[in-house]
Amino acid sequence: AVRLSAEVCLLAAIKVCLLAAIKAGTTTIFDHHASPSALE
Repeated sequence: AVRLSAEVCLLAAIKVCLLAAIKAGTTTIFDHHASPSALE
């Protein structure tokens, strides 16, 4: 049995989402934080 780490699962999920966005014609993706005080 192969065990996947949380990091590998996260990277796979990001890759799937990015490929879906590219296929749909998305040209820009950005991350918006509405809580500036939450930044380290």
